[in-house]
Amino acid sequence: MKILRPLRAISRNQGLMLSIKALVVAISSIFNVIIVVVLFLFILGIIGVNYFKGRFYDCEHIYKFRNIKVTTKWDCINAGGEWSRFFLNFDDILNAMQSLFITSTAVNWSDIMQIAAST
Repeated sequence: MKILRPLRAISRNQGLMLSIKALVVAISSIFNVIIVVVLFLFILGIIGVNYFKGRFYDCEHIYKFRNIKVTTKWDCINAGGEWSRFFLNFDDILNAMQSLFITSTAVNWSDIMQIAAST
């Protein structure tokens, strides 16, 4: 019964009830915008997969702070490192859409741009 307390508060407060009704009316418009954004991310994800598939790898090794030039997978393995995939990548469409969404929200966008510039 404690779960229903907010509903009682909403029914007593006219301003809160008006905002809830406005939110319910706006849900269809919000859903349309979400569909357009997902479609846009899907199209850009397909383009990103075509251009960047398999390129977002980095070498992680214990000699990271020394002046060892590592540019390929075999240089990394020979230096004793591990050739690992970056968490934001374009290897498949779902990872591409996730990378594009994170980049569009400006969270960790500098990391993905730094990797993209080095490919």
